[in-house]
Parts: sequence; C-alpha cells; structure tokens
Amino acid sequence: MILYHKKSVLICVNLWQNRLLIMKCLTPIISLFFCLNLQAQMKGKIELPPDMQAPWLTQVTSFGQRCDWSHDGKRLIFLEKTFGDVYEVEVATGLLTPLTHHFFHEGFTRALYLANGDILLSGSKTFDSEDPWASRKPPLAELWVLKSDLSEPPTRLGAACKEGPTASRTQMKIAWTVDDIYLADIVYENGVPKLANQETIITSDDLPGDVHGWRLETQNFRPPHDDELIFNAHFPSIEYEAEVMGYDFETGKIVNYSQRPDCYDEPEGIFPDGKYTLVESTRHHPQKGPGRKTWDYIDIYKLALDGSAVMERITWFNKDVKYKATNPVISDDGRYMAFQYSVVGETTGIGHGIVIWDFKKEKETQQWENLLDNDLSKWELWMGVPHTTVQGLPEGTPRADNPKEGIPLGLDNDPKGVFSTIEEAGEVVLKITGEIYGGLTTLGDYQNFHFSAQVKFGDQKWEPRLDRKRDSGLLYHCTGEHGAFWNVWKRCVEYQVQESDMGDLFMLAGTEGVVRVRDLEKTEKGDPSYLWDPAGSYKRTGRVKRSANYENPHGEWTTIEVYAFGDQAIHLVNGKVVMAIDQIQLKGGVPLTSGQIQIQSEGAEVYYRDMKIRPILDIPDELREVSNLYNE
Repeated sequence: MILYHKKSVLICVNLWQNRLLIMKCLTPIISLFFCLNLQAQMKGKIELPPDMQAPWLTQVTSFGQRCDWSHDGKRLIFLEKTFGDVYEVEVATGLLTPLTHHFFHEGFTRALYLANGDILLSGSKTFDSEDPWASRKPPLAELWVLKSDLSEPPTRLGAACKEGPTASRTQMKIAWTVDDIYLADIVYENGVPKLANQETIITSDDLPGDVHGWRLETQNFRPPHDDELIFNAHFPSIEYEAEVMGYDFETGKIVNYSQRPDCYDEPEGIFPDGKYTLVESTRHHPQKGPGRKTWDYIDIYKLALDGSAVMERITWFNKDVKYKATNPVISDDGRYMAFQYSVVGETTGIGHGIVIWDFKKEKETQQWENLLDNDLSKWELWMGVPHTTVQGLPEGTPRADNPKEGIPLGLDNDPKGVFSTIEEAGEVVLKITGEIYGGLTTLGDYQNFHFSAQVKFGDQKWEPRLDRKRDSGLLYHCTGEHGAFWNVWKRCVEYQVQESDMGDLFMLAGTEGVVRVRDLEKTEKGDPSYLWDPAGSYKRTGRVKRSANYENPHGEWTTIEVYAFGDQAIHLVNGKVVMAIDQIQLKGGVPLTSGQIQIQSEGAEVYYRDMKIRPILDIPDELREVSNLYNE
C-alpha cells in the first residue's frame, strides 16, 4: 500500500494491482514530492568545495554516484549509493524521479541507458551486509533490463557481471565481464528482453606485452561506429596498475592506448567522435603515500585514442589530496561531462553528488594563460642588494645592511638560486627562498586582466626581516626601470602578500589611487593609516589595509586574485573582495592601466602555484556591486 497525504487528501492505492493507473495519474504529484522533499531529505553532508566552484561547473545533485547521460542530453541516471536505488535527474530543473521504488530489490551497482531508452542494471538478487562486496561481483551480481515506462520490475538476463557492463549508444548491444569479456545483443520476445548471439571476445591470455594475464573490465563501445571495445586491463596484486586497452571487432587486434603499466589509468566516458576517452588516472601521484590506496589519488584526464598515449589533465580536485573527481561520462553532443566527486580515504566508487562540466562555457569564460613552467620562460629576474648576513656569494659581491643602499646584483643574476621551480603532484611550483630581495618580472605587459595564483609561506625568514611578518608581494602595472623602489622593484601597484595582511594596497615609486576608506589606528611604522571600506569615503592615497583577513593558516595554500580594468582594480583573497581601487595613476595625473607583473622575494620563504592570467572585457558586475566600485 502507498499512502500519500496532501492538504487533508488521502490517497490509498494498491501498488501491485493498480501500478499502471498510478503511473498515469500520480506521476506528476509523486515527481513534485520527490523534487521538493528528496533533495532536502537526502542532501549529502559534503558539498562542492568553494575552490572547485568554477563558472562552468554545476552541481545537479548533492548525493549519488556513477551517472549516465540520456541520449537527448536532458537527463542523467545515477545510483543513490552502491547497492542502492536508481534515480533519474532532469538537468534543467533538478527534478528527481526514483526508477526502482516500485519493486523490492537488494540494491544496484550500475545503471545505463540502452539504445531504445530502457535501462540496463547490474545488481544482486541477494545482499549480505556482513559481506557487501560479494554482491558486486559474480556469481551474485547479474544483469537486468528495466523498462523505461517502469510498468514492471526489471527482467533478469541470466548473466553474471563483474563491476560495470557497457551498452552501445546506437545498437541494442552490450558487453560485460566475468573473468573474460562477453558480447551479446538484447532482443525482445513478446516484449520480454533476453540475450542473443552471446560470445566470448577477450580473455586475460589474449592481452599483449606488459599486461599479459592482467584482469579485465569492460568500459565503452567506441563511437561513432561501435567498431572497437575500449576496456580496462588491471593488475591489483602489486600497486593496482591499470591500462586503457582497445579491441578491434573486425581484426581482433588489441591495442594499449595509455602505455603506462607503472600507474593507474582506467578508461571511463568516451567522446562521441571516438577520438578521446576520459580516464581516471594517478599520474600526478605515481607512488602511494603511507596508509593510502591507489584510488585516493584519482583525477580525470583526457587520453587520445590515436596511439600516441598523449594525456591531458582535466580536473584538479586531487591537488591537495583531499578530494577526487571520478566516473566521468560525456553527453552525446560532446558538450558536457558529468562526474561525481568523492573524498580521499573513501573506497572506490563512493560519490557525494553529480557535477556537470560545460566545455563550451569553460572555453568562453576561461582562456587562461599559464604563467609558470619549469624554465620560467615567461619571466626575467632582477636581484637587489644582498644583506650583509648572506653567505656563499661570489667573492667581492656587494652587500648592505639596508636593501635601499649598495649595488644590486641586477638582471638575471641569482647566485643563490632565490627563484626556482619544483614539481608537486605533477604541477610546477615557484619556490622563492627570500634570502635576497628581488623580483621575478613577466616579459610581457598586461592590460584589462584577471590574475589568479595560489600562495603559501614556508618557515624560513631572513634579515632584514628576521623579526617581522613573512612577506612577499604581487606587483602589477609595473613600468619603467628595475630598481625604482628600494633598488629592487619597478614603479607599480602592490597587492600585499604578507601573513595576516594579504590584499593590502601599496602604491610604489610614484603611483597613487582613489580608495573608499575609513580611518585606522596606526600600529607600526609604514603600516597603512586607512582600512578599505566599500561604504567609506573616497580618498586619494597610496597605502590602505584590506577589509578583513580571509587567508588560510600558515602552510596552507591561499588563492589570491586581481581584476584590473582600465584604471581600476579589485583584490580578492580566497574569493572574497578585500580591496577596490579607482583612478590608478602616476603622480601628476597620468592614468596607469597596464604593465608587467612582478613577484617579490622579500625576506621570507614563499611558494606560488597555479599562476595564470586571462583577458577580461570588464570587472564582473557582482564584484563591482560588492566593492561599490564606480562603473565608468
């Protein structure tokens, strides 16, 4: 019996005797009920982390895992959880429809759309909570077909299945794995689905070279002609290595596409033109850390299926080994990637919601230029005057107690290696020791831009700032000669990168701006006398303290951003506006609207990563509104 109560109206029906009548009459009511209530009742405790909320990402559910696109790209099917119910979500509205509530079952592990719109399920007819994973593999796990109209429980196909099967997007053909990989058609006799033309197509002994004898798992028919099966060969006995493989149906030839048997590369969703497949990969972490599992390091990559083994990293959820992006699938038009995100430490397959990546929107809004590479090829460096305490310099090198005095080391003269790069998790990181004052300067000028980077301080400090806060700085609109300020830096606008002061404004060597401020009690020589306040009065000044401290703790990465357009700029820390400047100019009234970017070495060990810049057409309206910055 189902009881539904709404505004004192009680509907009581017998599900099994009247299921068709229920589907026709109550579907709108039940759908609305689930849309309004299930999303709240089943909302996960973990939501998309703030630093992963890019404009081209949309979180469509706050629970669920292992999704699949409908053929029209309007809906996604997904599992509530491993051994759970199956749901369908309408992407445009978020409307949830339960697909497996109308019959009793022991939970499912996969759900895929068939070419005719019916649904291929993998799940067990029995479930033991004391031994749950037995229900995910043969002999318990098996294949079923659920009619799209939900008019009856699913039909068993009589085939066991390990992990996930795959279904052709254009034919009623499926492939699945037990120990070997099988291929069959789904046909209907008197409306009842069954397997036909079943055959074994791949065994572990068929695998070539380094992967001979490895285990198998089916993944995708390769579009657009379904003439190849993309599958996974894996070897969990050592480090859980895995390779992306292809089987040609006409020739029987097997190809290794990823060609890295020393790491984990598992194929997932495939692009509709068949030229690329998405891959869960650990290439950014080839070795496990203590107590970690291989799947703790998964992120999503894109692999060319042309034999070149070229891979491109797509997601960076795993950059701090806190989250993972997994189980991606591509819409039939190639525009969208849907995937789940997980938390490091959880077992493979667990998901906390479905996220959609809009490739078109990404292309339109991103257009980033990466500023860091191993050779720092987009930069030149200028070194100031070493402090008298600096050791290990070439004989006769000038030193001084005050960096404003003496002779600078000059252009591209860095005998102590103050500026260098290291690699962490497959990413280039700029390391600045801070031992000598200096500046890393872009070779090119930038105007009307959005700059973004992540920064964290190390522990080392040097004279003459041994007893002061750890300090660096992001300098923009840099013009003129090196050494204009303190024998080191150019004339510029400074975004202060200093512990507890990130985002402060310093106008260096003859620059100034108009800022909304309120008075601030001065605490230390050289500190700003004003605090930025979007409700304050405009004042022409060169030193203003940021509105609030939004930095992460010492040793953790903090995101810093600058939006600069015309003679205006906005500073952000971890996504929060902390400063807005208007009428940026050189003293004398000449507008300052462009220049180079400089990164400071100023007596403290500091690291920068993910440093990038892109052109903008204006400062976003929402930032102008928050900052109360006049729009010219």
